Amino acid sequence: MNKSIEYIKSVISNRPETINIPKDGWDKAIVINPMKKYKELEPKITINNNKFKIRLECDQGKFINIIEYNPNVKFDYFTTERSTHDGTLMFTLNNIQKLLIKILKRETCYSKIPQDVIDNPFNYNYKYIIGDIIIHQDFGIKNINGNEWPGQTDTLVLPIKFEYSEK
Repeated sequence: MNKSIEYIKSVISNRPETINIPKDGWDKAIVINPMKKYKELEPKITINNNKFKIRLECDQGKFINIIEYNPNVKFDYFTTERSTHDGTLMFTLNNIQKLLIKILKRETCYSKIPQDVIDNPFNYNYKYIIGDIIIHQDFGIKNINGNEWPGQTDTLVLPIKFEYSEK
């Protein structure tokens, strides 16, 4: 079985009351290599050995994000995107982009990091080791814009191992 799916299923079984994603149906999920989607999202990204770097700058400082694809790593946590829609593929693709941009912009990190990393984020570089994008789809009658229509709910999950190092 896919390691990313195994991880999601283990999190669900160990903490079912705290997880806000579907509890079953993950064996039928769609599996996508995120590096292929990063290349589509930003053709200028140079990916070598399933890894690339992004330099981020703002008024407060700058730091480097290293993003590496390794579906066999021991993950720390996952990030999600979810939407309910009429089944148009554009909505699923938009969710994939949102999921990947979170990593590029450092909008997600492991909750169990030292306070100094939170207080002084520009003193560190960050590495996101990511697994496969997993798409769980649930089809049926859905509330779409206040109406009951045939549709689907997509739950996208991206397992992540988060590392940091002092500059």
